[in-house]
Amino acid sequence: MYLFADISEHQGYAGSSKPAPDFAAYKAAGFRHISQRVFSGWREDYSAGRNVLEAKRLGIPQMWYVWIAPQNPVTTAAPALKRVLDRMVALVGKPELGIMLDVEDTANTLSPGTYAAYVAVIEQVCQPYGSISIYTAAWYWSKHLRGQTQWQTRPIITASYPFQSNTGQNLVPFPASFSEYGNWAFQRGDRGQAGMPVEWGGRPWSGWQFTSIAKVPGFVGNVDLNLIRPSWFDALLANVQPSPGQVDPIPVPDIPDVPPPSVTFEVEMPDYIATDPGGNLYSVSPGGVKPITGWELANVPAYRDAGAPLAPDQATLERIATFLHTGRWALPDGSVPAPQPVTATAVVDTAAIISGVVAGVTPKIPTTFKAV
Repeated sequence: MYLFADISEHQGYAGSSKPAPDFAAYKAAGFRHISQRVFSGWREDYSAGRNVLEAKRLGIPQMWYVWIAPQNPVTTAAPALKRVLDRMVALVGKPELGIMLDVEDTANTLSPGTYAAYVAVIEQVCQPYGSISIYTAAWYWSKHLRGQTQWQTRPIITASYPFQSNTGQNLVPFPASFSEYGNWAFQRGDRGQAGMPVEWGGRPWSGWQFTSIAKVPGFVGNVDLNLIRPSWFDALLANVQPSPGQVDPIPVPDIPDVPPPSVTFEVEMPDYIATDPGGNLYSVSPGGVKPITGWELANVPAYRDAGAPLAPDQATLERIATFLHTGRWALPDGSVPAPQPVTATAVVDTAAIISGVVAGVTPKIPTTFKAV
């Protein structure tokens, strides 16, 4: 297993309260790779230029990661991101370990389908610069991108911290030697602790961020530390596209093709299941309108027994629009808040959005429905 840190301006930069990272000390401690944030959702990371140059100077293969902030309109974010990536490439060339999409912004208010369209645009901007991977946490994907499986063939670094408390304390002692970290973590971790999103269909993780409070030579304060399957990085460094879910010849947990259900659902029996013009599924009941996934439709009895999905009527479309705009199913008394003005269709044409960004046009990602 490989071990590497992912860093940003939070680990220090010139003029900040923390000194800039010492990459020579990091390399001397035995670390062979680094991940550097280059884009913070709106702008270039303050530490990016200096850090990518230092990693290049010392021969440390690097991954660049792009933090996705869906509250920043994609028509603003996409061109800004492209400018940052072009500047980084002009400094050091393309990153040897590709581009990681950092999908974890808890301020997101978009629906899963609309959020997925946003991520797809950012992905398209990044693709010319290197191999694409995803960073997220299983709980986050389940909450914000539930049912979105289109990235399941991408390598994923999943974040889960079974060895530390919510207050930032180690629950178990870490080994004194950094050379022992990888085997130590892997021997104590399994698929459940690493927390893979079910949307990856049982594929093993390519990387696991198992702590956010590591003390690493070359950095002041806490650092995120990641465990990486060697085959992934080795393939990239050999200019070979890694196979999705590639497993190394080391002891790994057996992973079934289809993960068994591990969540207990408490759901209200719906009046019926609705499908919107974009193909998204909703449970419609007196208590409100709730988005559901195809997996839930097939496996949760209350949804499975409600019959085939139906096209919603105008009232249901308005209730769906209300949810997408407010994030609320209904008011406590069961009534539905007044819908917001209808401004766009629910069908998200990702290709049109991408071509619009490239052409300099201002496309609109919808957040509400209109009847069609």
